[in-house]
Amino acid sequence: MRQIVAFAVFDLWLLAFPMEGFLMGEAAGRGLLYFLPPLIATLLLAGRRLNSRKLPRLVPWGVGASALLTMLYPVAPPDWQLPLLTLLGAPAAIVTLAALALVKGAERPLPVAAAGMVLGNLGLWVFAGLAVPLAFKSAAIALALVVLLLPPLPGAVDERPRAALLPFLLLIFLFQNLGGLMYGRLFPLYQKAAFLPGVELLFYAMAVVGGVAVVRRHMDHLFLLGVAFGGIAFFFLSGQTAAFLNLGMFAMQGATGCIDLFSLALIFAGGDPVRNSGRVMGVTCLGILSGRMLSSFSGFLPDVYLPLGNLILLLSILIFYFFGRRLQPATAMPEMATVAMPKILQRRLSSMEFKVLESVLSGHSFPEAARAIGISTSSVKTYMHRIYEKMGVTGREQLLDLVDELLEGQKGVVGKGADKM
Repeated sequence: MRQIVAFAVFDLWLLAFPMEGFLMGEAAGRGLLYFLPPLIATLLLAGRRLNSRKLPRLVPWGVGASALLTMLYPVAPPDWQLPLLTLLGAPAAIVTLAALALVKGAERPLPVAAAGMVLGNLGLWVFAGLAVPLAFKSAAIALALVVLLLPPLPGAVDERPRAALLPFLLLIFLFQNLGGLMYGRLFPLYQKAAFLPGVELLFYAMAVVGGVAVVRRHMDHLFLLGVAFGGIAFFFLSGQTAAFLNLGMFAMQGATGCIDLFSLALIFAGGDPVRNSGRVMGVTCLGILSGRMLSSFSGFLPDVYLPLGNLILLLSILIFYFFGRRLQPATAMPEMATVAMPKILQRRLSSMEFKVLESVLSGHSFPEAARAIGISTSSVKTYMHRIYEKMGVTGREQLLDLVDELLEGQKGVVGKGADKM
């Protein structure tokens, strides 16, 4: 529960302030150009140089600096606000890495992250409507960031091969370009035509909740679902009526929810959470910045807006087609294979120990077994240690030999029974 609350607070702070939230005030529209470059640089550097062992030393600085700058922003002179956003970029990257590392330590990190995202977006809706001065709202959200200091950070985990991320990072970059392009053009129009301001956040929340069920079976399908929602949003945007603008924003929120969850699934799929987070979130923010710049360009040339968006969608689909199948084994949730298991093990082992052993004997690594069963890698290691103790062995090789002996003994008993019949 603490991890859900911590991630919800982080999500609320990010959406309410530096990502052009309501706390940004008059700087909204320009603020991202000052905030994102140092954020991206720090995240990408962390993806190469930082790890879970080094991060805890930086978290107090990151949380403290982010909270202080958030409280200073609304009371600072207008000429100081954009430089404050630039200063916020680096500590905000540390806060981002800390929040994701905390969630990675949960037994089931993706549902925990999804719950935090939903609560954060609902909190944004409620918080934005409170009749309270912006300075008080900023102070409250800034102080709430302290919750990121409370839960312990998890240690490093087994790292998945880095190359497996690269094509998916390209997919995320392309989609975030689409998102930046859409929001730069769609959101100002939507604000004037919204039937009920804030209701679009419910569609984001519904996409996140539904995406958890999708990603358990076919992770790649979640990306395709996000691209499909993006295409629907472009279709409605071409109508330019109030109803179509509302439907377009709802579809775009659904697309964003799917892709955000897809990005988190990549982070949690295996490897050091800090390095994975730095790479994935750095590329995500780079795509947002690039999309916002494309949006500004399309404002001068309105006729290229829809063709440019359609080109991005087409490139995303082509990349997915050529690389998706190849990367499926590295990113999808592995299915449990059926293997022969001695019946005596069902009596000696608990149900969870039996599931873990069955998955490992089917050829899964510990991280793959963890994703297949829905537990953490450390839990798989704990269950395997218990199995070794119960079976009187010291390692996997001895365990495999013992299982083979039990299977042979079981066949012999069955054969003798058949001879007597």
